[in-house]
Amino acid sequence: MRKAIVFGLLTIGLAGCGGGDSATEAGSVDKGGAATAATASPDTVPANKFDARMYSVSEAMNTSVFGLKFDMTIDQVRAVLAEQGFAIPKDYADRGDPRVRGESLDLGLGPNADKAPGTRQKMNYNWFRMPDGVSIDTPRSQRPRETEILAPWFYVDAKGEQRLFSVHYRRGFDPSVDPRAYAGTLEKRFGEPSKISRNPQNVSAFYYIQMPIPDGYEADVDDRESFEMARQQPIKESRYFCLTAMRRDVAKSPTSECAKALAGDGAGQRLFTALNARNKGHPFSQFLEYQVLENSMTLEFRAEWLPELIQSAAAEQEVRAEIEARKARASTPAAAPKGL
Repeated sequence: MRKAIVFGLLTIGLAGCGGGDSATEAGSVDKGGAATAATASPDTVPANKFDARMYSVSEAMNTSVFGLKFDMTIDQVRAVLAEQGFAIPKDYADRGDPRVRGESLDLGLGPNADKAPGTRQKMNYNWFRMPDGVSIDTPRSQRPRETEILAPWFYVDAKGEQRLFSVHYRRGFDPSVDPRAYAGTLEKRFGEPSKISRNPQNVSAFYYIQMPIPDGYEADVDDRESFEMARQQPIKESRYFCLTAMRRDVAKSPTSECAKALAGDGAGQRLFTALNARNKGHPFSQFLEYQVLENSMTLEFRAEWLPELIQSAAAEQEVRAEIEARKARASTPAAAPKGL
């Protein structure tokens, strides 16, 4: 059994978390990109009410899986995966589902899909890493249990460039592998999870980001329960709420909380809000998750906040444009129809 465990740990090749180096200035979040996301948030993690290890945005951005980091370009991802021994079967481009060719971003295997900023890749091809001596073109029904499968997912940044925001990985292994021992090595590589369940046949670990409240926001009562540790600390008025209130009545002065928020750190506020979003129950503040079962494991490495930042910036610009249009309309002289 020991040999099986060692083999599994050597082949998984997962890199651990970065040390939270200081981010360099790279413009506002409006321009998109990981460097700006990290710039908008300090490298430190605020004190939180939960007895759990939380991570900063910089720590998440510095984490790597098989040499892959968030915001890599497609060419960078291809090069890293090839170096790590992953490949795509030669006939994938021919036998691929037409929906993949129509809804995916540029994989070098088919037509490009919509490249509007903020677009997330919807479907994808898997990359495979085969055991030594096994051909990448081995039919699915004949692939060994320990075949590794990795799917990189891309989004379109504010400049129209496609960048990595998610990695899904799975593999099988010999049933003699002890899930808790296997997961224990993953924990050493990635650091202490924010939340973990150590059932004998199922170890599940989750890593959450917790961001300090950005400048301009006022903290509200922190009424989060332990199961809500993926949420950011509550605030009284959000930037987007204040803008939509202004859109409803452009003649009304904003509240003192809103005036303070709108004069504060817009980039940081959008990041704070993006980390509070979720999709189908998946919190965007969760950047890493792994599950180890008796004979297989899965890993998800996600930065859902990156495309969310671009979409939220675009939504804010639309609201601001509506506010300006309504102000202009309100200042235009108008009179009732003659003879009414």
